[in-house]
Parts: sequence; C-alpha cells; structure tokens
Amino acid sequence: MAFATATWLTLAAMAASTAVTAYGIDTQAKQEEANLKFQAAQADADAKAEAGAAQVEAMRIRKAAKAQRAQAVAAAAASGIDVSSPTALKIDSEIVANSEEDAGLTMMQGSDRAKRLNQQASADRIGASATRTAGKINVASSLLSGASSTASYGSSAWKRAKQNGGG
Repeated sequence: MAFATATWLTLAAMAASTAVTAYGIDTQAKQEEANLKFQAAQADADAKAEAGAAQVEAMRIRKAAKAQRAQAVAAAAASGIDVSSPTALKIDSEIVANSEEDAGLTMMQGSDRAKRLNQQASADRIGASATRTAGKINVASSLLSGASSTASYGSSAWKRAKQNGGG
C-alpha cells in the first residue's frame, strides 16, 4: 500500500511539474507576443510622426521661400530694378524651384522613414504571431513529454510492483 501511495504521489508530482512548466512556457510566449505587439504599435506611431514631421518641415521650407522671394523683390525694387524684368523673374523662379525641390526631398525622406517604420511594425506583428505559435507548440511538447515520462514511470512502477508480488 505504501508503494502504491508513493507511486501515486510521484505521478502527481510529475504531472504538476509538467503543468507548471507548460504554464511558464505559455506565460513567457504571451509576454513576448505582447512586447512585440507594443513595438509594432510604437513603430506605427513613429511612422505617422515621421510623415507629419516631414510635412511640417516642407511647409516651413515653403514659408521660408516665400519670405526669401519677398526679400528679393524688395531688394530689386530698392535697387531700381523692374520686378517684372527677366532677371527679377528668373531669380524668383529659381527661389521657387529650389524651395520646392527641398520641400519635395524632405517629403520623400519622411515618407521613406515612415515606410521603414511601417515595415518594422509589420515584422514585429509577424514576430508576435510566430512567438505565440511557437509558445503553443512548446506547451504541447512539454505536456506530451510530461505525459510520456509519467506514463513510463507509472508503467515501470506497475511492473516492479507486479514482480515484487504487489498490484
């Protein structure tokens, strides 16, 4: 009887150990998944911020160009140059072209940074999903391994008991 009780206690301890291990694996996988989802959300927010910052910078460039154009017109007029002359119009055209080029490049760079951040967010979401799947697989593996060990121990204990005249 003592042998049977000890065997059952051992089997119960093995099952509990397996359950605790599976719970730990599952908890860790859930936490890693949550971390990756948070990183993805942060990357999404950073992408929006990058795009917004690029738009603000492009507007600042255009505003500065407007001020530069006004200064150029004022300087030309103060010098006695006709502001409608080909030279004045060429200067104005160059200021506009340069500022639009700078503003356009700023927008493209912001868009590129935003795209990279969006790609990182996507990769983080894929990683979160893969982590969760791996966690489920590891839990199942742990449970199967524990069940196998418990069954093996139970079988050998039963055989020992039978050989010793018990069971």
